[in-house]
Parts: sequence; C-alpha cells; structure tokens
Amino acid sequence: KTVFNVAEAHACYFEGGIDVYGSYGVPREKIHVVRNSPDTDKLFAARRQLEETERPQRDIYRLIHVGRLVEWKRVDLLLRAIAELRPRFPGINGVVVGTGPQEDRLKKLAAELGLTGIVRFTGGIYEPLDLGREMLGAGVYVLAGMGGLSINEAMCFGLPVVCSVCDGTELFLVRDGKTGLRFSDGDLPDLCDKIADLLGDPNRAAEMGSQATELIRTEVNIHTVTQCYVGLLRGLVTS
Repeated sequence: KTVFNVAEAHACYFEGGIDVYGSYGVPREKIHVVRNSPDTDKLFAARRQLEETERPQRDIYRLIHVGRLVEWKRVDLLLRAIAELRPRFPGINGVVVGTGPQEDRLKKLAAELGLTGIVRFTGGIYEPLDLGREMLGAGVYVLAGMGGLSINEAMCFGLPVVCSVCDGTELFLVRDGKTGLRFSDGDLPDLCDKIADLLGDPNRAAEMGSQATELIRTEVNIHTVTQCYVGLLRGLVTS
C-alpha cells in the first residue's frame, strides 16, 4: 500500500485496474486506463502486402491460437474442442503458433485425440508477414485461457475471437456478438458451442472479423495507446 501510494500515477490496461489500485488506497484521479497494443502499423502493413501479393484464402473451419505454450493458455482445451466438434464439422482443423514447456505434452494429447494431421504446430512465429499468413488463412481465433495481445493481433487480421477470462483487455476488445464470443472459463461444452456458432454461420463470423478490425483501427492501436501515455505524462509534468 505504501509503495503504490508513493507513485504520482498508475497506468493500467483495463477498467478493472481502477478497483485493484483503489483497494490499496490509491485515489481515483491517479489511476489511468491506457489500454495495450502491439505495433498495429506493422501488422496492418503486413496484411495489406499479403492481400495484394499473395491473396491468401481463409479456411473458415480453421481455428488458430498464438501464444507461448504454457499451462495457463489452456491450449489443451482448444484441442479437446476440436476433437469434440469434428463429427459435426468434418473440415475443422487447427493451427497452434508458439513454443514452450507444454509443447511436447500438447502434441502427445493431439495424437491421443486423433488430431494428427488435423492440428498443425508451427513453433514460434515472430515476423508480421509470417504471422499474417497464418492469421489470414484461418477463420476463427481461439484463446482458451490467459493472454492478451494476441487478441489485438488476431483482430488486425480480421478474425473474430472466442475467449474467456484473459488479462482483462478482452472485456473491452471482445464485444460479445460483435467482435467475437466469450465462453465460461474452463467450460469445454460452452467453448464448443461458441466455436460451433461461428463455424455454422461463416457470414456472421466474417462480419465479426470486420468489426474487430474496425475496432483496432479506430479505438485501440499503437497511436491511441501512445496518445494515452503522452496525455498521462503531460498531466504529470504540468501538475
């Protein structure tokens, strides 16, 4: 409590941070919501280049996850959802982008679930063009566990997002029924239902993806977030 109240200002990604800092006695006027963003200029530039030169085709039945392969990302839940949905959507497949301590276990689980050749593990991808190829080839972005900036990245590439409890930024970005769908934390049947809603209505999924991109372009991008920080710092200098 003492340390938090020494600071002249606190920056947080979402409105929930106001309550967190407030619980330590920090006055409301010292708490600023600034959001969070990757370099959206680079991501949008990669998207334009790929759409102009390679014209990738979306596989509406492809689910994609991007992130470090750690337990709290719950990639295992995504794999189980794909296995559960295969009888209803025979064309369903997945791409898992990332590496980490859970990689071998997840590959083994995929094999046990009969997903060999259905789910592809790419390893880490860090270049915007390479990431863009994978994103533009998919139909739905699924974050089954914790995470944050990968939501922004997926939205840059026009993907609707299915997620649950992440780092709090999802509460602003994933507007249920508009830019994506949210499922109950850890609830496999509910996750399957939400994914099925989008796979069963590709036009709706595409419209959500378009709205997701528009949200990034107009509300949460590298420029709007930078301006939030600039405003915060200017206020400190002039106060």
